[in-house]
Amino acid sequence: MLAALALSGCARPDPVAAHGEADPAVTQAVIAPILTDPDLVSLAKRFAVMADPGPLDASLPPDDFAPQTIALARAEAAALTAGATAAAVAQGEGCEGCNALLLAERARVLVPACSSNLEEDLEWALHLPGDLPIYPKAHLREAVGSAGGPCRLRGASFNAPVPSGEVLAFYRAIAAKAGYGLRQAGQYGLVGTRGSSRLAVLAQPQPDGFAQFDLLIAG
Repeated sequence: MLAALALSGCARPDPVAAHGEADPAVTQAVIAPILTDPDLVSLAKRFAVMADPGPLDASLPPDDFAPQTIALARAEAAALTAGATAAAVAQGEGCEGCNALLLAERARVLVPACSSNLEEDLEWALHLPGDLPIYPKAHLREAVGSAGGPCRLRGASFNAPVPSGEVLAFYRAIAAKAGYGLRQAGQYGLVGTRGSSRLAVLAQPQPDGFAQFDLLIAG
């Protein structure tokens, strides 16, 4: 009897052979763990160790400048401005575009016709002139640029590790060292010229007493 059962089992057709090769998607669905699997019990809110954090926050984290970072930044700034005296700043008029939402829009301070032709890419910060760098140890936020003829412009937005007064004093000194004449732009900005080149340093005050800065160079 056992022999007969064995023979009948051997005679049974192979289901894979009868229906062709198995579909990998179907096979994966069959062998995948089901929701009653004890390893998946953590999906139940009742047994969660931590509360649901809700929607993800995609905003940038706040700056965290360590004391040693601030000290290094000040030392580098002093080295860059060695031998330079902060330039006198002439009185200026209102600054159209200084408070625009986007960096490309704020660039209208220097080149009004080029705000729509600027490319947004952090790599543009690498093409700033060597004599007008971003403040040492700053956190780069955004950069724009264009290499097209009259719209040749470089711009970077950053947060500095020191109060805004120190940053503006740094740019007054380094701009004077580079040969720029400066005047005030709005309440918190500077603009300058050197031949056909133009410079703007715009401060955006923040609630913590620091500021976000835009460094824009055209020409």
